[in-house]
Amino acid sequence: MAQADIRGQEIEIPISEPWDLGEHLSWQALRGRIEAIGEPNPDEHYLTEGPVLLVRLEEPFVYRNQTCEWFVGTPRYGDDDVSTPVQSVHDRVFSFVRIPKERALSNDPLDITWWRGGVSLMGRLRLMGK
Repeated sequence: MAQADIRGQEIEIPISEPWDLGEHLSWQALRGRIEAIGEPNPDEHYLTEGPVLLVRLEEPFVYRNQTCEWFVGTPRYGDDDVSTPVQSVHDRVFSFVRIPKERALSNDPLDITWWRGGVSLMGRLRLMGK
């Protein structure tokens, strides 16, 4: 898979869950960019096929006393066509977990095995211009 095809792509994420975060943001879609893309770690348990994404938001927000700028996203459902990089992410529901900037800038930002709770959301990822 030519994963570099979507690195740097501008995105939009209309939030579907959790309700209180959607209310906090007045249901405005999040906008950002795909900063990195990789395959799921075989040591982690993923329920679906598809890439793991590092997303940086254009306009970070504060929620539950945490600055939310960087997120790692994984596909939520596995019944979509994932045969090309664009098909593997465009208009697909993803789960996103907020990671701190230090993790985002680390050597392995897509590794979320350490994550045990915090800000997370679910939304349909859309590639801008598609």
